[in-house]
Amino acid sequence: MSIYGGENALAIVYGDIGLCLRQQKKFQEAIDAFKTSTMEFEKLREHDAQRLDWRESLAWSHDVIGETKIMWAWAEQNPGRLDGAYTELETAKVMRAKLVQDAPGVARLVDEEKITLANIEFLKGTTKEFAKDFSGAAVDFVNAEKFNPPSGDERHEEMIWRQVNFLKLAGLGYLQADKQADGRKYLERACDIANNQTATAVYPEPFSRVCSELKTYLDTNQP
Repeated sequence: MSIYGGENALAIVYGDIGLCLRQQKKFQEAIDAFKTSTMEFEKLREHDAQRLDWRESLAWSHDVIGETKIMWAWAEQNPGRLDGAYTELETAKVMRAKLVQDAPGVARLVDEEKITLANIEFLKGTTKEFAKDFSGAAVDFVNAEKFNPPSGDERHEEMIWRQVNFLKLAGLGYLQADKQADGRKYLERACDIANNQTATAVYPEPFSRVCSELKTYLDTNQP
């Protein structure tokens, strides 16, 4: 075992705690846990600044803090919760681009760079949504869906969930901008993907819930 195995495990545990807290919508506590994870990975990087797995995990911690701030803003409908999200995501973007450069051909690293690029579009769209620029927000959410990678690893269902969410937000944005045809197009795409996952996903319940939600939006916004 590496002499730094304990520190690595501690950093990972704090990251997992953050994810559990975020699932419970305890956003501040989740961010605090992610920040502790970030600090632990920073300590590890002092021992070996080039080690890929530590750099990858550090980039993840910055990305997940930014993403969590966006989720918190949506949950509370409070744009103030976005404070600091851009800095975290830009930090992750730079780190992940460097990882792709230093380890060419590693599909996981390529996917992670795309995840951050999608989250940056998610942030841009959310900022415009709060500013009531619904059409502009919808464009950003469409871009987020385009960046979001179709990961074939253990994150497969998470990536599909993100895809459905980005398409849903794009559709709702277009509806609020009085662009019904565009709104229905993206809501229908989201609904089709979610409906398929209700039969094939390991965890189908979230897809089933969002599918019902999407069908309600479509029923109340007939052409």
